[in-house]
Order: sequence, then C-alpha cells, then structure tokens
Amino acid sequence: MLPIDPDNTRDLPKNRENRRLKIAGLVLMALPSPGFFYLAKRLDPDPWQTIQDTSQFVFIALLYVGAANVFALGMIVFLAGFTNLPLLTNRRARKGAWVKLAAANLLIVCFGVIFLEDSQSFKESWEESWIYIVGLVLFLFIARSGVLLLRRGWKYDATPAEKLLERDRRPPVVYIRSFKDDDKIMLGSSRVRRLLTPLAFTAAITPEQELAIIMNRAGPVVAIGRPGEALPELGAARLYVGDDQWRDKITDLMKRARLVVIRGGATANLWWEIDQARMLLPPRKLILVSLGNDKAAKSFEAEVEKKFGRPESSDAPRKRLLLRRLVSLMMPLGNDIGRIIYFGEDSKSYAEPIGFFVPSWKWLFLAPYRPYRESLDSAFRRVFKQLDLPWVDRKNRTTAALLGLFVGWFGFHHFYLGNKRRGMYYLLFWWTLVPLFLAWKDAIQLALTDEQEFERKFVHPPQA
Repeated sequence: MLPIDPDNTRDLPKNRENRRLKIAGLVLMALPSPGFFYLAKRLDPDPWQTIQDTSQFVFIALLYVGAANVFALGMIVFLAGFTNLPLLTNRRARKGAWVKLAAANLLIVCFGVIFLEDSQSFKESWEESWIYIVGLVLFLFIARSGVLLLRRGWKYDATPAEKLLERDRRPPVVYIRSFKDDDKIMLGSSRVRRLLTPLAFTAAITPEQELAIIMNRAGPVVAIGRPGEALPELGAARLYVGDDQWRDKITDLMKRARLVVIRGGATANLWWEIDQARMLLPPRKLILVSLGNDKAAKSFEAEVEKKFGRPESSDAPRKRLLLRRLVSLMMPLGNDIGRIIYFGEDSKSYAEPIGFFVPSWKWLFLAPYRPYRESLDSAFRRVFKQLDLPWVDRKNRTTAALLGLFVGWFGFHHFYLGNKRRGMYYLLFWWTLVPLFLAWKDAIQLALTDEQEFERKFVHPPQA
C-alpha cells in the first residue's frame, strides 16, 4: 500500500472544487451554442434584410446578449477552476467574478457593434452621417472601459505576498518602483499616453505584469504595496506595511533576495532603495530597468550614470540584425523604448536596449493585447543569459486548454505544447471536422488534468 501524502490529502477538497468549477464552466459555455447557431443562420447574409420589425430586432438582441452572458459566465467559472479561486466559498472571489461579468457585458456590446458595422446596410446607413463619428468615439470609450473593468476584476484574484512566499519557497525577486507607475499600461509622457490610448484600447497587460512574468523564472516576485489602496495592482504580489516599517521590510527582503529589480523613477525613496541595494547586494543581483523615452526616463538614466558610471553596450547576440536596422529606419521616433542596466562579474555596468518592435510572429498577434510582452521578453532573455539565470519557457495549462477549445481545430494547442507532428495532422485535415472534435476532447482532458501531471508531461518531460 502506498504511503499517504498529507499535502495531497489536504488539497483534495480544493482539487474537487476546482474540478467542479471547470466542468460547470464547460457546460455553461456549451449551453448557448444553439442560440449562436440560430443567430448565425438568422442574420446571414444581411441582418437588416432578415429583420422585418422592431419586435424581431428586440428578440435577436436579447438572444444575443443572453447567450453571450451565459458563455462569459462559463468562461469566468472555467478559468476560476484553473486559478484555484474559491468561487463557492469566498465572497471576495465572487465579487471579482461579478465585476468581470460586468466588463464582459461592455465588451459584448462592442462585439455586437462590430458585427453590425460589417453588414453592408449598416455602412450605407451610417458611414456618411456625423452620427458615425460619435458612434466611433462611443465605441472606443465602451471598449476601453470594458478592458479597464476587466483588469479591476482580476485584482480581486491577486495572491497576497505572504501566501505566495509560503507557497513558493525560492528566494524572492524584489520589485521596486515608484507608486506613480503602478497603473501605467502605455509608456511615455502623459501626452503620449493620451494619444496612444485610443489606438491601443485593447491593451490590458501593464509593463509591471510583463516584468513579473519574466522574473518569476528566478523566484516569486514581491513588492511593497501602495498604502491605503483598496485593491492591489496586478503584477508583483503586494506586501503591506506601515509607513514606519517599510524601510526595514525592504532591507530584510533585499538580504534574502535572488534578485532586486528596480524600475526607474524620480522619487527620493527610490534612490534610497538603490543606495541600499548597492550596499547589501552583490552587483549581479541588481537589475535597473528604465522604461519609456520621456524626460523622466532620461533623467533617471543620467543619475544612474553618475552613480555607476557610463554602462557599456551589451555584447549579447541579437538575431535578425538587418531587419532590426530596417525597422529603426522606418520608425522616425526610434525603436528603443528603454534600457536594462545590469552588472557583470567585474562589477561593470552593461546596458541592454529594449526595442518596441520585435521581428516575430508572436509580436504581431500579441501586440494589441500585450504591447510590451515581446519587447521585454526579448531583451531580458539576453540579460538572463549574461547573468547565468535560468530561462525556461513554461507551458501554461490554462492557455493550452483555451487554445484547444477555440482554435484547436487547426492544432494550435499541439503546436503550443511542442507536439508539432500532431499539430500538422490537425492542420492538414481540418476540413474533415474530425480535428474539431478531437481538439475539444484534448481541451477537456487538459482542463481535468491536475497541475502535477501536466508539469510532468509538458514542463519537465522525462528524458529518454
């Protein structure tokens, strides 16, 4: 008889709850399928020719909103099962779910408008009218509000730093920044951000979140939270201390940190923290990140040069240099959006530029939603190599399951998990509809596979 693992026994109720949430989410997402199928048939090819009177329009609109809400609720419940959110027992988790559902309703309106805008009758009726301009402005406002409300819903799910450090026993990565940068999604001066917001209204992931995802390869990422904030910002797990205790806490964290990552700013406390890091840490444990090309970033870099000397250019190898040079010529304002300053074995400082445009297919797909993902990922990959830090591209079970559900017909989930041969079979025979049902089966299996089994198969596969 096998010995009983007390940790596994303690986690059994949580695992059962997560499994129920996933199954309930899948059922809810499947329920509105007949309604969506009816709408697709009813409104093809032109909605204005098929809808004869106001009552029919109201019925179609209610059916669309109702079906989309059931699907969105199913998605929220399904994802809660992956992230161990106790929706059934925790009031805070349920409140976050309702906020995300409210955000989904704003986005549902936007998707409906996009569908109507694509119809020929809609274009003829509105495009030449001044109301079209007003509608476009209103659309951008609603879409942006939906994304921001969705981010607020995610904040209810944030893991406190104490729980993260208890769960992840690796030495922490301490993230230090100015509180003013907490909620910035777009980089640059306030004027530049105001100009970019209408163009990048789909952007939902901040540079801090991208930094936290990258640094989690080295250890759990923690930061001191802003005093008095109702909800923690997304990214590093927040640790809250009193005004008279934060210096002692930061010093203690630095002493046991794997890395200290400081994002540039202009506050006096930030420079005190940089001075503390210089005294307490070996130079290779300190990374300075300057983001943006505004006056504040330039001022920070100038102060860094005074303290550490002018950093030498990094000799890390870069791919596709010709394409990068062509891009820099095509972008009159420059492609660099920041620098990473790190230290070698000789304690000399080195600078690694962060380029906004990264020549990869991931950048093209992810830029609207995560504008700085590939930029920071590409630059930090080179820095990690120079510092002999581990860089493991961990596969995410949630991502794999969602790819299987929505684009698994073409084998995307197999390509993501590294099984290219099987992915090619799905892609070659997608027209037979067989890969569609196989992908749904794969997605359900991935969803119901526990984390340990998934990591054994895809994150740390056994060696031949």
